[in-house]
Amino acid sequence: MNFITHFALDQKSPSSYFTVGVAIPDLLPVAGRNIRLPFKKILSAYQPQPQHQDDWLMNGIIRHYHTDIAFHESEFFRTEREAIKPYLLQIFKHNPDEKYFFLTHISVELMLDRVLLKQDSALGTAYYAHFHNVDPAHTLSILKPWTPQDINPLHKTFTLFRDRAFVLDYVINDAFFYAWQRTVQRAGITSAQSLDSNTFHAILEPYEANLSQRMHLLFTEMKSRLP
Repeated sequence: MNFITHFALDQKSPSSYFTVGVAIPDLLPVAGRNIRLPFKKILSAYQPQPQHQDDWLMNGIIRHYHTDIAFHESEFFRTEREAIKPYLLQIFKHNPDEKYFFLTHISVELMLDRVLLKQDSALGTAYYAHFHNVDPAHTLSILKPWTPQDINPLHKTFTLFRDRAFVLDYVINDAFFYAWQRTVQRAGITSAQSLDSNTFHAILEPYEANLSQRMHLLFTEMKSRLP
């Protein structure tokens, strides 16, 4: 699940540190390909005390972990991956053996953020406001005891993510296509390099329209799966 979709599920969070915590697992791979937090260790060893901002950050990270499990096992996600695949087959018709397990996964998640932002632009503004309420240096100090890896690059990633607010641009066709293309290229899928934004969106327009009508099903199912 992607940034805005995570937030839409928990936008009534009691702390900005919680919202940032939910985003941390998706920001870490951007900061460094191999930077991770040991979620199983955190789940087994961390004792949450949600009255303090440090605890809210860790609770947000744990929430991300549980939400991703529930989402990836959901009927909604399975259905959407099947629904988007015929459109991706049109895009990659010259290469039918492409990595569709990954492509359907990431394309649905990115498209969810785009549709949510189109439906409610205030959602994105509220989301990024939380990042301006949080001290990135203090965030790193909370995370460092949990991993032997150097997570200092996260500071730059955090501030760039906060200041550029690039996810808000997902509503712009060219910006969304650029984000999608960069993501698939990082996975080693280079056959989309010759694709242009207009063709991409013309192919996916019917899928996006249908997803907009089905979005409520995501929240209904996730509410039944999450505490």
